[in-house]
Amino acid sequence: MNGAELSLASATLGRVFVIALYCPVAWLAYRRLVPHLSLVAKLLATLLLAAQALTLAIALGIEPRSEPQAWLWDLNGEWNIPTTLAAIQLALVAGVALVTALFSQERQIWRRLYLVGLAGLHLFFAYDEYSRVHESLVHWELIYAGIGIAVVALTLLLAYGSPWRVRRWHLCFLAGLAMSGAGAILIEQFQYESICALTGGFSLGLCPWRHVIEESLELLGVWLALLAMLGHFSAGLPGRRVMACLCLAVFMLLWGAYLVAASPLNRVVIPDWARRAEIHIKPDWVVYGYALDDDGLPSALVMQLPGLPGGEALGYSLHLVDQVTSQSLASADHHASRAAKVSRQKYGFRPMYKQHIQLAIPPDAPRNRALWAVLSLWQEEAGQFIRQPILSSDQRLLDETQIVLSELVLPEVSPAAAQAMPIASFDGGLTLEAASIPASVAPGQLMPVTFSWRSAAADHAELAQFLHFTHDETGEQWGYDQAPLGPRLPTRLWYNGLADSETWQAPLPGDMALGSYRLYTGLYRLGDMRRLSASDSEIQPFLDGRVFLGSLRVDG
Repeated sequence: MNGAELSLASATLGRVFVIALYCPVAWLAYRRLVPHLSLVAKLLATLLLAAQALTLAIALGIEPRSEPQAWLWDLNGEWNIPTTLAAIQLALVAGVALVTALFSQERQIWRRLYLVGLAGLHLFFAYDEYSRVHESLVHWELIYAGIGIAVVALTLLLAYGSPWRVRRWHLCFLAGLAMSGAGAILIEQFQYESICALTGGFSLGLCPWRHVIEESLELLGVWLALLAMLGHFSAGLPGRRVMACLCLAVFMLLWGAYLVAASPLNRVVIPDWARRAEIHIKPDWVVYGYALDDDGLPSALVMQLPGLPGGEALGYSLHLVDQVTSQSLASADHHASRAAKVSRQKYGFRPMYKQHIQLAIPPDAPRNRALWAVLSLWQEEAGQFIRQPILSSDQRLLDETQIVLSELVLPEVSPAAAQAMPIASFDGGLTLEAASIPASVAPGQLMPVTFSWRSAAADHAELAQFLHFTHDETGEQWGYDQAPLGPRLPTRLWYNGLADSETWQAPLPGDMALGSYRLYTGLYRLGDMRRLSASDSEIQPFLDGRVFLGSLRVDG
């Protein structure tokens, strides 16, 4: 049997299963249960069952499918017609249970509380159907199974002491709960191999109809739960159904508004592990997200890929670039792949793909130096790799073809030990451990000054360090500012445990007055130009954040 024959056999089995499931259940429900409903309840139950039948018929009947059709009607898809129908039906169960609890003439308060509890539970399930909350829960199957067992126990307890006209709705609800639980939990957990074994081993074509079993059981099971709630609604609200129906209509309108507001169809949805980005290379080639590893290097991309004619290929490159010299220290090149589909574009039928990046950092890469992770994208044509210009980007551009995805620093492997008596400690965990200044200098020269810094925290603001000269005789002041460790490592990249030194070459004015000078230093934020508070080794604060370094002479 070839692939086309297997696919046809799979679709046929799916249709046969749906017919074999729906026909007896619908016949029994309309023979034994539906006649006992009110007119509004009958119409509502029939409308939902017809919507299910139509949805399943279209989902199983469209062959061949375009990409939009495949997305709209995929029974295993997200945010499409089957998913929306399932969410609406669950919310309707919650709404009917809630208005029944509010308007029922039942005197036993705990029976009303039971309905309110079911309403809250099904509203959560409706939310989960649309937002996939359970996928973030560990062992969600056990959690949901435990909830189901508790609901079954409460329902059996209520059914035991109820007359038959009420008990039949409890039994209908239990049947729906069992059916939907079988689809949502049991069938969901079966691996493809298990289903293939049940279908005689036609693994290439028959496995996909597992989703038909799962979704049809869930849909029909929730419909039985709705039928049960409509039964309670019809039996418990004589004379008050008009107001209850109005409240139910308002409830469903609010739910519809939520679905519109929460729908991801008007925005890009990327996996939780990815940072958002918006990098357009071509109208249909877009990078929507990326992930960083522990070193701060991009490890994966999420991108939409365009179709290409034969003989051409897309790819991307990552470079580790020194910010000061613009030298590339390491690089990795990869061809784009459609192997891992991770999410859908805003119209649902344009998939996005995960692209892995593996960049090996060379062992001799400089430490304590500001680096960029730079992404470029290229198209291969006739053996030529042509970098593509960036149409637009919310990330920093190095040039028209290169995007800076992250900046990072490689920490020193064995930093120097901390000084017992540092010169000054600044707010934010920064310590000036030592400073070395010359005894004398001449006007117009470059004055070498060495500072040793240590950081006991990370995520610092952008800071600058000042060096102030104050003439002993005249009080005249002059200053020079720069980053504490120079341009090679801005303070925004300092990390917890950093220990490093930098020798400044401070240019002195040629007309600088001769004589003795006192030298002061300190830090200030570039954002608001405010100085950081500082204290000495005995925790005595320095006035105005100015740390005295010593004296020097300026000689002619």
